[in-house]
Amino acid sequence: MTLTKFDIQKTLNKTVAFNSIVPIGNFDFDEDYRVLRLNNHTFELRNKLFSIMSFLAYSDGKLIPRDVIINSIWRNNEHVGQKSLTHSICMLRKIFNQDPEQSVQIITISKTGYRLVVNNVASAITKEIVTQD
Repeated sequence: MTLTKFDIQKTLNKTVAFNSIVPIGNFDFDEDYRVLRLNNHTFELRNKLFSIMSFLAYSDGKLIPRDVIINSIWRNNEHVGQKSLTHSICMLRKIFNQDPEQSVQIITISKTGYRLVVNNVASAITKEIVTQD
């Protein structure tokens, strides 16, 4: 299933509750402070990067079309939006790659959009404990 422009706009317009922290794999997405946290590391998310991360965090693993993100964040500025979106996704991937367990990935669907995939870290740890017994 693909998110629509309406779904994306709801995410952009939502009011952030006090101390709103969304767990994503081994990361915490802190909307109040506009950061991603991994253990003792904090990664600041500036304006557009924060908006893209919000889309991904609330997408429930659904495909987010590139054109919907560009139209919502860059206000139909296709040329600037395409390059900036690609760069922003690259920056988010660098942050997620800081996790040795690779608990979060951004998957590119060719010429279509992006999907946030959260690997089930808890079940992987449980399997490891069970096999050690």
